[in-house]
Amino acid sequence: MNLRENLRLNSIIQMGAVLAIVALANDISQNHYTRFDLTESRVHTLSPTAQSLINQLDRPLTVKVFFTGGLEAPYNNHERIFLDKLEEFQAWSNGKITVEVVDPTSPVIEIDEEGNEQRTTREAEAMRLGVMPIQYRYRDQTRTEVRQVFMGAVFLYGEGQEVLPAITNIGGFEYDIARAIKRLVDPEPKRIGYTTGHGEPDLSTADGPVETLRNQLSDDNKILVPVELSNPGDSLLDIDALLVVGPQTELSQRELFELDQYIMGGGATGFIMSNYIPTPQVEVVAINHGMTDTIANLGVGLNRDLVLDRETNGKLPIPVRRGRYTTQMAVNNPVIPIVNDLSISSPIFRGMDNLTLPFLSSLTVADNSADVEYDVLARSSESSSTSMTVRRIDPYTLGADSSNGPIEEPGSVPVAVALRGSFTSIFSESGVPDPEPHEDPSIFVRESAPTRSVVIGSTHFVANNIPAMMNLIDWLVQDADLIGIRVKSLQIPALDPLEPSDLRTIKLANLLAPSLLLLLFGAARAYRRRR
Repeated sequence: MNLRENLRLNSIIQMGAVLAIVALANDISQNHYTRFDLTESRVHTLSPTAQSLINQLDRPLTVKVFFTGGLEAPYNNHERIFLDKLEEFQAWSNGKITVEVVDPTSPVIEIDEEGNEQRTTREAEAMRLGVMPIQYRYRDQTRTEVRQVFMGAVFLYGEGQEVLPAITNIGGFEYDIARAIKRLVDPEPKRIGYTTGHGEPDLSTADGPVETLRNQLSDDNKILVPVELSNPGDSLLDIDALLVVGPQTELSQRELFELDQYIMGGGATGFIMSNYIPTPQVEVVAINHGMTDTIANLGVGLNRDLVLDRETNGKLPIPVRRGRYTTQMAVNNPVIPIVNDLSISSPIFRGMDNLTLPFLSSLTVADNSADVEYDVLARSSESSSTSMTVRRIDPYTLGADSSNGPIEEPGSVPVAVALRGSFTSIFSESGVPDPEPHEDPSIFVRESAPTRSVVIGSTHFVANNIPAMMNLIDWLVQDADLIGIRVKSLQIPALDPLEPSDLRTIKLANLLAPSLLLLLFGAARAYRRRR
């Protein structure tokens, strides 16, 4: 074999090796996805819970993104950011997720039966799948525009379908996508019960923040179900968790027994209760709900006190008399402590800075045992104090130097506790109270199955801390997949608006700078040629 043949063979071998390396590298890159995320909260990295949801897909998932093209800022960024996040899900899916991007308003040429061209759009397809047009408003210094545009997506999984009708909140794209996938792989809704009949807020009809909570629970495939403990029937058998939120009258022994038996059966419970309520006369009145012994049987004492914090607190409307009229003025008040000492070991408050807890009572927590594990979720600040003698809550009485102020015990105290384990029925010795005629009083559950519960010493926790309430419910129903994603938020840094004078200067610079640079370049070149 001569030299030329050796060189030809060597070239062929090298080319084959290069092609093999490229093919191998491409195969590795397809099956091993990674990226570098330098943001502090790693908002661009797909969370492990989202990856876990992707692994639950057992069939192809198609995502159709309907987005009108040519939109102005900030909406022109929404499509790009949303598609970037979808590409992350797609990369982790090993081919199970496909993405189709459609501009519904873009004309499409179709051939009819007679062979003629017809110009149509895909707006009807978008609306048939549940993506409806939304009103788009854009205005700058030169023009104003109002029109109907599409900014939505549809997730198609077998016969299931989930719709994101408006892609407008860029901070929660990962959560929105993961929530849609979760509802497709686990379509059975969770039923969240809440007690009624003792002055509790009706979570199914209340407006304001509770309505927001109700809507978010519905988006997460959870249903609120009222439960009347005096006549529960089979309602307690059909719920995944039970909330006891702010009863204001005493529960009967029979109602407490029904609640106890729900816990003994392994039911998850959330006790969110206050010992005091305010009055229009700027006073506080004690509540006798009869729940203290039931909660104490779980190892948590709900103390008959109020937590005060004069350094970190929220505002409370106080009636102020001005002449012949009385008006409401919002002033900072120690009875609305803002708690920022939150547990990072529990997913319930992870990623949150603080909680607002009006009319808060402290908790006493038992030590961990072989059967029960306790986790203090939140503590009041070191500047806080507790008092059992608060009667009036006006700023004058609660002032630090007031001689009429309550007797206080300074120091940080637990205010929210989570517990997991097995418990003994509080009725194990006394037996079934007021048994029904057909009921055998000797038959009831005395030892609980493993269960979980949360105790918070403020009824107002629900309305003032919606994200934390969502996490709490997820934890109770052991649906923690979305907790870690919900707290992630991506925000595009906002540009500061320019003053009109600065705007004119920039426009003038953009107009003249290229010409000046060209003249300078020409002068420099002419000077160099003369030399």
